[in-house]
Parts: sequence; C-alpha cells; structure tokens
Amino acid sequence: MKASWIKRICAMVALVATAGTAAADWQLDPSQSALYFASVKSDTIGEIHAFKTISGTMTKDGQVELLIDLASVETSIPIRNSRMKDMLFEVAKFPQARVSAKVDYPRFNQLGAGESLTQALSIDLELHDRRQTLQTEVQAVKLAGDRILVTAVRPILLNTGDFGLTEGVEKLRAIVQLPSISPMVPITINLVFARHTAP
Repeated sequence: MKASWIKRICAMVALVATAGTAAADWQLDPSQSALYFASVKSDTIGEIHAFKTISGTMTKDGQVELLIDLASVETSIPIRNSRMKDMLFEVAKFPQARVSAKVDYPRFNQLGAGESLTQALSIDLELHDRRQTLQTEVQAVKLAGDRILVTAVRPILLNTGDFGLTEGVEKLRAIVQLPSISPMVPITINLVFARHTAP
C-alpha cells in the first residue's frame, strides 16, 4: 500500500512539473522580437520608441499572452525614459502591461516553412489598471527552425485616454513646454515564437 501511494505522489509531482511546459507550446524569443510605439508632438514631429523587455507564450489552444516591462521603455533620450516611467506609466504602481489574444492555432501549427496566413484579431490590453479590447490583423509566417514570425498588418491604434494616461501625457507636455502631444499612439509588433521543447 505504501509503495502504491509513493507511486501516486511521484506521478502527481511529475504532472505538476510538466504542466507549465506542456501548456506553453511556443515561447517568445525576445532577442528576435520588438514592440514599437510612436508619439507625435507639436502636430508634426513624430518619434519612435520601444520596450526592450517583453516575454510571452502561445499555447496549444491558441491562447497568446505577452508581458511588457514598462520600465524597459526606450526613447533614445535617458531623461525622457525616466519621465515616461515616472509620469506616464507610473511603473512603481503599474510595472507591467499584459496582452492576451486567441489565435487559430491549428492553422498556425500547420504552416510549412515560408508559408503565411493572416487573421483578424481582438487583443485584450491591460495597462495602467485599465483594460480595453483593440482590433487588428496579424500575419504569421513560418520560419525555419520551428519558429513563427507574427507581425501586425497595420499599426494598432491606442488612445491614451482609454487607459487613464491623459494626466501623464499632460505632465510630459508641460514639462517640455510643447503645444501638444497626440493622445493617439500607433503600435507595431514583430514577434518571433519558437516551439518549446522539454529538456
């Protein structure tokens, strides 16, 4: 009887240990992935920014999850990085943004190297303690080495007011004495997922 219980416990431990890796069939390759966003100030001056630290997974049921480290924002100007972290994103209170979406996994999984597909996508974005659903269309291209490149066919438009960021945008505008900063922010993604293989 004792041996039987030991076997059951070992089986349960093994199941728990493998559950996470089994669910996360694909892992985001951060070294090959990028998330960019643009800002427009004074109506005519556009600048491109990025987040340096993102992570994510895609499961066999098509659930995609991304985590964005807001403190990793990169604007190419150190003082502006600090201001965005403190005044806009308030990273001390809201350190991450979370993105979730559901893709047609069977179609993604059946792609051969060099083949592609497009899919309309609803994206749930949690940012600054607010949650909104954004619409986009993505293209997935199967790469060599069991990897998939996912890009937005067109920029994803985010309204800063929808995420409680209006006050932060105004603080940024005032501190550099700009006439305006657009509340509309275009976002582009280039995400590479690699198939996860258990060790």
